[in-house]
Amino acid sequence: MSSVGISKDSVNSSSGAAKPSNWNLPNVLTSLRILFIPVFVWLVLAEHQWWAFSLFAVLMATDKLDGDIARARGLITDFGKIADPIADKALMTAALVSLNIIGALPIWIAVVILVREFGITLWRMWMLRHGKVVPASK
Repeated sequence: MSSVGISKDSVNSSSGAAKPSNWNLPNVLTSLRILFIPVFVWLVLAEHQWWAFSLFAVLMATDKLDGDIARARGLITDFGKIADPIADKALMTAALVSLNIIGALPIWIAVVILVREFGITLWRMWMLRHGKVVPASK
């Protein structure tokens, strides 16, 4: 008797498993992260630094949490692959620009980090135009 090895991926692809809905917990967490960015900026500019830091920490924790949930529950979607890095870049940009505006961060530091971040984003967009979605790395 010979055994035939069948991988989990081949079973899923041959069975035509449906893609998960975009309306799932990881995507909701990503969307909330985007929606709370203006609140974070307001807290920084109003010089409520501890509240701003606390909100930033919570928003960054949701970044880890949404990725962990998406991978554990098989809820990885193209929306999530695109929206999650956008949420990350938007939050990081908001933090760097806000801290620069209040004088807590030198402009050159913000520029160096943002050039790198937006360079990666432009590369992802170029890849997307060529039919490849590049997810955020772990």
